[in-house]
Amino acid sequence: MAVRLPVLVLGVGLGLLAALPGCTIEMAEPPERAVIEPSYAFSLGAHQDDIIAALGYPSDGQRFDRVSETVELVYSYPFPAIQAESHFANGVTRSEMVDTIHLFFDRKGLLVKMGSWVDRWYSSVVDVPVQRVTILPRVVHHPSGAITAPRAAR
Repeated sequence: MAVRLPVLVLGVGLGLLAALPGCTIEMAEPPERAVIEPSYAFSLGAHQDDIIAALGYPSDGQRFDRVSETVELVYSYPFPAIQAESHFANGVTRSEMVDTIHLFFDRKGLLVKMGSWVDRWYSSVVDVPVQRVTILPRVVHHPSGAITAPRAAR
């Protein structure tokens, strides 16, 4: 009996040692947090503070154009997240999806001009003026700051 007890303890101990590596839990990195930003619509006449409060400051900052005396904000996304509407005099409304929008504000902070297509050398010359933009919902991943389009749940 005295010989069997140490063999039994040794057998149980070896069994536990063999089972312990399988019981370890690998700590994976926590999943990246993502926030869905809502959609916003802006028309000419909106105030600069309202747009910045909704969309935040653009990554390029703001530029002051001395000739037109406007402040330009440029919002860019890695995918077409902006619906730009142009209203023409003959009643036709043109809508297109773009990834960049140029917003121009006067000295009072009012939105006076928008465009998705601007002159390459002189950005305050807008090729196709836009009267209304809708920034569609987008997913912002934290802490990386990457922006992606929302996907349908499966």
